Amino acid sequence: MVGCCPCPFYNSKQTMDTQNPYSPPMTDLTKPGQTAELELAGRGSRFGAALVDGIIGLVFLVPMFFVFGGWAMLTSGEMGFMTSLMFGLLGFAFFCVVHGHFLKTSGQTIGKKIVGIKIVDMNGNKPDLVTLLAKRYLSMSLISAIPGIGGLLAIVNILFIFRSDKRCVHDLIAGTQVVVA
Repeated sequence: MVGCCPCPFYNSKQTMDTQNPYSPPMTDLTKPGQTAELELAGRGSRFGAALVDGIIGLVFLVPMFFVFGGWAMLTSGEMGFMTSLMFGLLGFAFFCVVHGHFLKTSGQTIGKKIVGIKIVDMNGNKPDLVTLLAKRYLSMSLISAIPGIGGLLAIVNILFIFRSDKRCVHDLIAGTQVVVA
């Protein structure tokens, strides 16, 4: 009795490759440009981005260091914790001015933009600016300013990139990861 049913949806010749009107919708819910699985940024590209950002910072910090007498204090051994903290906060303020807009709009510093990587939270979303600046960058700036062990802690932070998830300590503090843009 194939084909005797007057139902308009019944078609005895319907095969598995035709669309079933009762199947659930198959909508792609990813945002434009977003992939289902994020690719972690490589260590080399992260190093390249840090190198570019570091050079940009040095262009400002070295002249500032000389103008405000930081070099003389450093070479004479008179650089105390408060002076070191002041230079660190000036450097952080410069970092915010130079990279703040890019971090807010795309989760990238200039170096990250050049090498094609970006900072995202663990769900793949762009973190808010306060999280990026306060947790990711300011926390490490303050930690590295600790006399005696600050430099060692900064090195430990960087060495965490050799973990399987390639997340440094500043990524763990901020709940972020760096992925291919």
